[in-house]
Formats: sequence, structure tokens, C-alpha cells
Amino acid sequence: MGKTIQFVKVERRMRSFRSTIPKRYAISARNFSAAFKVKKTRLSLTHSLHVNVQAFLEGKTILGKTITWFAELLQMNNSVNFFAWLITVCTAFLCGCNSSQPRQRAEAKYLGEIQAWHQQRIESLKSPTGWLNLAGLFWLEEGENTAGANSTNAIILPKDKAPDFIGSFILHDSIVMFQTRPGVNVTFNDSVVTAIVMHNDLQDHPTKLSFGPLSWTIIKRGERYGVRLRDYEHPAVKNFDGIETFPIDSTWRIEASFAPNNPPKVIAIQTVLNTINEEPSPGAVVFKINGKTYRLDATGKMADKELFVIFADQTNGKETYGAGRYLYVPTPDATGKTIIDFNKAYNPPCAFTAYATCPLPPEQNKLPIRITAGEKNFSHATH
Repeated sequence: MGKTIQFVKVERRMRSFRSTIPKRYAISARNFSAAFKVKKTRLSLTHSLHVNVQAFLEGKTILGKTITWFAELLQMNNSVNFFAWLITVCTAFLCGCNSSQPRQRAEAKYLGEIQAWHQQRIESLKSPTGWLNLAGLFWLEEGENTAGANSTNAIILPKDKAPDFIGSFILHDSIVMFQTRPGVNVTFNDSVVTAIVMHNDLQDHPTKLSFGPLSWTIIKRGERYGVRLRDYEHPAVKNFDGIETFPIDSTWRIEASFAPNNPPKVIAIQTVLNTINEEPSPGAVVFKINGKTYRLDATGKMADKELFVIFADQTNGKETYGAGRYLYVPTPDATGKTIIDFNKAYNPPCAFTAYATCPLPPEQNKLPIRITAGEKNFSHATH
């Protein structure tokens, strides 16, 4: 009697659950149910088989849950042979349907294009000029700023890779000079230097100095000058295991139009340093998602091959980096058409290092929707 009641309860649950599964699987569910009702076969799975099936299906998709219901039906009966074998076969078959690998939605050619782009992005991050090897950012004060591994210096370098005193950065009237301490071999283009005026990253041919695995350049942000330090033996490069992305989906490659600013305007872009950059904006990229029109202000020049877009969306702080993502779009053609491809949306440098000076999305570029394409948040994001 108890087993009959239990059978009826599970059958009710099966009917309820059947309404939630895709139509193409509902027929199979009905066939299983009918088989039990007509034959009234009293079969059971062995305890070990049931446990193995449950463990295998745990966390699977709706197909896996369907098989779990079948297992419950079988567990109420008292023989094994045929249905035990059937459950095992179904489980193995559905394994391929419920792969943990994300399902890509794109033709082979486009899929290959995005995968190649992403691989190039990975190699760029790991390269000598990438973001993973940054080891420090030191803002200069007017006058002398001593540098070295000793803690008394204004700029403290890694102890195991630099001498106690390596030299001094002297800032005077926007000019930065580096003077090497006697006996220390700091090089510029493989030649030892004793003193050199350093060009910053906003000037032509920025100066890079080196000592062992360390190198440094000067950056200018607003009216401030800083020393950007790189360590080519940084463990972040060695330990880098890639960036998770959303499944590639060609529906996120969207034809867009360009709304030019006549004349081009300047937009204010805030940075993580709480400074404001005034960036030229030739216009906005206008596109539709699910029938609704959106626009994103782009920065750059129409003479460039690509325009730069900083945007935010409702995945930020969840699946994606909290401070938004970046994207390049081709400069529009003569008809004003371009393509915005969110599969190429990528994380700002600040997702990988605390020593970057990232611009943030302007208010008008914060989309009120979820963009489930491109890079997800870096698992070791610094802030």
C-alpha cells in the first residue's frame, strides 16, 4: 500500500514536471510513464546504481532532472535488469547533451575569427608591454625622488631585484630626468646611462630604462607624472590562466549606424584616479537590441581605423568587471554604417593590475540591459 501511494505521488510530480520540459522531450516522458502504468512492473534499481545516477545528474540541466524522476519511479519496485540497463544508457546518452562546455552560437568562420581575436588578446596581456607584469606606479613630487630597494627611498623597488639605491628621478617644470647612482648599470637601448631626460608616454618615443628584469617609463596623467614599473619575471604572467568569456554568439555582432557630432565635441571621461580626461568624440554608435534603440558615445578621430567605446551594462559587478568594459568599432564607412561586435568586449587594465589608470564609462554609455557577450570578469581581479 505504501509503495502504491509513493508511486502515485511520484506520478503526480512527473506530470507537473513534464509541463516544464521542452516539447521534444515530453513524448519520451509520457512513454516512460505509460510503460509503468500499463505494465505495473515492480522493478527496482540497486542502491548503488541509484546513487551513481543521482551523483552523475546532480547539477545537470532539465534533461538530467527528467532522468532523476525516472530513477525515483524505478526505485519503488523490486527487480533490476532491463530498466537498470535503460537508465544507464539514457544517462550516458544525455552526457553529451549536457556538456559543461558552453554552447557557441556562430558559424565556423566567425567562431574562428573571434577565437583568434581572443587568443591574440591573451598573448597581448602576457607580452612585455602587457598589463600583467606591472609591478608599481609611483607619482613624482617636484624635485628629487630617490629610488631603490631601501625603504628610505621615495620609490621602493623589489628587494631581490634592485640595489638599495639605484638612482633618482628629478622632476622640474614638467621635465623628468633620471640620474643613476655611481656603480649601478642602468641601461637605455642596451647602453649604460648616467643621466637622461625621460620622455613620457604622451610624447613621441617614450623613454624606457632597464635594470635586470625591471624596466620603467614615465606616464603623464593630467598634470601629474608617474613612474610605471614593470617586472618581466612577475608571477602574474606565469600564473595567468586566461579569461573566461561568454559563449560566442553572432547575434551580438550588430549592424549599427553612426550619428556624427557636427562639429565634433569633447566629452568628460572620469578615471579611477578621480581625474577627468577631456576626450574628442566624433559621434555616437547607434544600434538596436530586441527592437530597442541604444547609443554609445565613441572617442577618437574619424581618420583612425577604429573608434573607442567605454560602456557599462547590467552584468557589471556580477558576471563582468564592475567598472565596465571596452570595445573598438570600425570607423563608419561612407554610408555611415559600422559594426558593433560585443563578442569583442574586453576588460579594462584595472581588472588585472592595481597600477593602471583606467577611464570609466561616461553616464550616457551605461546601458540599461545585460550584454552577455565578450569577456567575463577576471577571476583574480585586483579591485
